[in-house]
Amino acid sequence: MKDAIVIGAGMSGIAAASELAAKGKDVVVLEARERLGGRLFTDRASGSAPYELGCSWIHESLDNPLLDIAIQNGVDVQYDDRDIAVYDKNGPIDPARELGPAMNEFGSFAALYWEKNASQDDISLKELVEKFIASHPKLTADQKKSLPSLLRLPQLGNGVDWSKVSTKQASPNKGRDLMVVGGYDKVFDAVRGGDLADSQIKLNTAVKSIDSSDPSKVVVTTTSGEKFEAAYVVVTVPIAVLKHGDVEFNPPLSEDLSKAIATSDAAHVGKIYFEFDSAFWNTDTDKFIISADPDAGENGPLSYPLLISNWYKFNGSKKHPGLALLMPPPHTNRFETDPSQAFEFFTPVFKALQVNKDQPLPAATKITASSWTTSPYSRGSYSTFTVGNSRASSIAAFEAGSGRVRFAGEHTIPNGATFAHGAYRSGKREANYILSKL
Repeated sequence: MKDAIVIGAGMSGIAAASELAAKGKDVVVLEARERLGGRLFTDRASGSAPYELGCSWIHESLDNPLLDIAIQNGVDVQYDDRDIAVYDKNGPIDPARELGPAMNEFGSFAALYWEKNASQDDISLKELVEKFIASHPKLTADQKKSLPSLLRLPQLGNGVDWSKVSTKQASPNKGRDLMVVGGYDKVFDAVRGGDLADSQIKLNTAVKSIDSSDPSKVVVTTTSGEKFEAAYVVVTVPIAVLKHGDVEFNPPLSEDLSKAIATSDAAHVGKIYFEFDSAFWNTDTDKFIISADPDAGENGPLSYPLLISNWYKFNGSKKHPGLALLMPPPHTNRFETDPSQAFEFFTPVFKALQVNKDQPLPAATKITASSWTTSPYSRGSYSTFTVGNSRASSIAAFEAGSGRVRFAGEHTIPNGATFAHGAYRSGKREANYILSKL
């Protein structure tokens, strides 16, 4: 019998397993995919230079242990927010419209609103933006019309429509983001270290059930019928997989854990890389924010705000012109299923970025999309919490676990929730819990 079984070889699973292995414990990792990393996926095969189809940034750099790990292991990390340009369908937004100052004030407005209304129920981003506009009678007609299209940008990171984005649970800023230029897989490899052997990791091994009815052990059964026994199990599968019921628990999970799973949501944020023979955008710009067009209607290329990373600037000496576009739902679901028509669809966006609009727009030579919503092993990108659902109570249930059945992942921790460093911390937390019990 093993000391521990870790289900999932993403950042949280590998952090837990490596810590246990470093302390001499007998651990096995069961991974459903054919590769390590989980939702961290540095694709070194599809493009002219590596694509980060999962994690790209070290977020919250003032409080992120992965930044230290990256630096200590010589991984190239760079701030990529020195030059962020805001565009609409016509190109760069004219500073004379003064949308930037009003947009920047919204964060202070939101903080003050919840300071004054702490006892009130949560409201959506859409509702709060409406309150912001209504409380500013001196805004111009253009600002009143255009600001909501810019202020709904957080729906991109939350992976749900802004009518569902919670504002009461918004996290404070914990520092700037850094792009992992050297490949996020190198950070993953550093976390793994040298104590966890390849023989302790079983790829292409999906889990069907977890049986903890015997108080002395846990039995894990795979979809192929193979059984593993251990004193403890650490479940790191994504929240959307838990919600879908792909893993059976015997006995059933407690009411608190069942509620935590039911009230958690999965963000549908995707990435799609476009390569070109030549660059037609401002190649010195780090990121482009594309404002939604208030007159665009539903489900068009400019119906929702977009974030585009200048992959050309960060892919290695500007050798391969390319842009990485972050997609909100419903674009994510559509183009993760079939990216072949993505360039044609997003052509109005590329035309907005085009510096010389008298030149024909070059066609994309390569298009590569993520597959988080289409994969049965993720079913979404990461966790999110919509209006009226409490992240705090959900996390508390996951942290408590269920006896010998433990939970880790970005959805199970408050400090770094949704991010890779949160997953890392949760894996370390569960490894230390198990070590204290063995």
